[in-house]
Formats: sequence, structure tokens, C-alpha cells
Amino acid sequence: MNNAMQYAGLIVLSMLLAFLAVKFMQPKTEPHLQPENIKLMTVQSDVPKAQPEPLNTPSGLKLSPKPLSADILQEREAVYLAFAAVSEQLSHGQAVNEREVDVLLQRQQALVQAGAVTVNEAVSYSQFLKKALPDMARSIDLYILSLEQQNKS
Repeated sequence: MNNAMQYAGLIVLSMLLAFLAVKFMQPKTEPHLQPENIKLMTVQSDVPKAQPEPLNTPSGLKLSPKPLSADILQEREAVYLAFAAVSEQLSHGQAVNEREVDVLLQRQQALVQAGAVTVNEAVSYSQFLKKALPDMARSIDLYILSLEQQNKS
């Protein structure tokens, strides 16, 4: 059981590090999308041009991402680091404060509401905690249900 917790903790920690590395290593601009690299083709048509309608997700939200403030981005990073710390504690067989986990889940839900974290990502982290902390399974289930309801509205 202890080895399984260590492996689970290491997996979550490595996923977190990979996610952070990808986020911070992305280039500011992509060279293949520079204007000098794009060749435009014009097509003459007698059909009047229609205004494109914004694409909507099944939940009715527009797909255009909204810019995130520096505070939101810092909070997201802090939450990921807190998840890594919880994972580290679990991998070493240390007890985790349930109140701190509840606060962490609430912070994550606020990030979902702000659009900084997807519902699927939040549910994945919550399911990991549910497996690692069976004593908190009921409260984590309620949190997951709340996230899924938030996704539907």
C-alpha cells in the first residue's frame, strides 16, 4: 500500500512538472504563423459573404479564451504546487491535514470558475485525492459533483 502511494505521488508530481514545463516553455509566437510565411489565396465568388457566428461549446460558452490576470496565474501555480506538496506527503506516508485539502479544493474550484483550470483537469486531480485519501472520499465526491454541475451550467 505504501509503495502504491509513493508511485501515485511520483506520477502526480511528474505530471505537474511536465504541465508546468510545457506551459512555461511555449514560445511567444509561432514562426509558421508569421504574416510573411502565409500565402493568401483569393477566390472570386458571387455568393455574398456571411458573417461567421461564434462557435459555442455544448455548454453554451464561447470558445474564445479570456485573458487571465497575473494574480490568477500565480494562484494557479500555487495550487499546482500545493497539489505537488500533498502528493509528496502522501508518497512519504505522511498524514495530510483534511482541512488543508478542503481549502485546496475550494481554491481549485475558484480557478475553474475563473477559467484558469478546466473542469476535466480539476476532476482528475480530485479523483487522485479521492484514491489517495479514502477517508475524504465523501467530501471529494461532493466537490466533483459540484464541478460537474458547474460544467453543465
